Amino acid sequence: MLNVWWTSKFVENFKTNKTKKTMKKILLIASLFAVSNIANCQKNTLINTKDIRPLSFGAMPVIFVSADQGAGFGLELNTRHALTRNFGVGMFGRMKSLLDGTGSSSYNEYAPVSSSTGMESRNIFGIGISADYNIFRAIVLQVRGGYEAEADARQHKMIPRYIFGGGLIVNFGKSQTHKVAHSLRIGVDFESNRHLDITVPTADFSDFPYSQSLDETGATINAFSFQVGWNFQFHSIKRKR
Repeated sequence: MLNVWWTSKFVENFKTNKTKKTMKKILLIASLFAVSNIANCQKNTLINTKDIRPLSFGAMPVIFVSADQGAGFGLELNTRHALTRNFGVGMFGRMKSLLDGTGSSSYNEYAPVSSSTGMESRNIFGIGISADYNIFRAIVLQVRGGYEAEADARQHKMIPRYIFGGGLIVNFGKSQTHKVAHSLRIGVDFESNRHLDITVPTADFSDFPYSQSLDETGATINAFSFQVGWNFQFHSIKRKR
């Protein structure tokens, strides 16, 4: 009986030790696989700056607010060619939908979104060129100009205009060494065909130091719109590392 007990105990310990060794091997293999997978992902994501092609492509959802026409949303596709480390030029094309609460519920090519409440959107198509300069490590100054055509749903025609403006680009992460870079873009676009009447304060110091006066005078500026977008910039590499 004693021999049987020792034999069963030995077999139990043997199985336990064998199970522990097997689990250790499995954990070791899984750890090596995880480390290898992480390293491979970093290799595919982080690349040497010298291996990045100067031409990249981007896609950016946009939210914009016009100074006198309301708000809307859109999508911009862009390209950028890096001329130097801090300076680049590019092209963009975008479509914006301006929400309009005075429209009817009818459907046409100028107002593709409609509802029974009378809310519809008018499309604005634009193309242009841009130039940007890296003023700080993550802050880029951009200027742009181009051509837009706004759909007039009432007259059923496209209203052309030129646009010019600029803004700031805030880069996140090590965008210069990633295949996909993320950036926040804040800007303003002025329109050539529409104008706004504003009042600006003027000071009169003709009788200074005895008296001075503050008055208001009228001025005319180009209509403008603010826009905020999150850009996804896709880089490619010259060769596989």
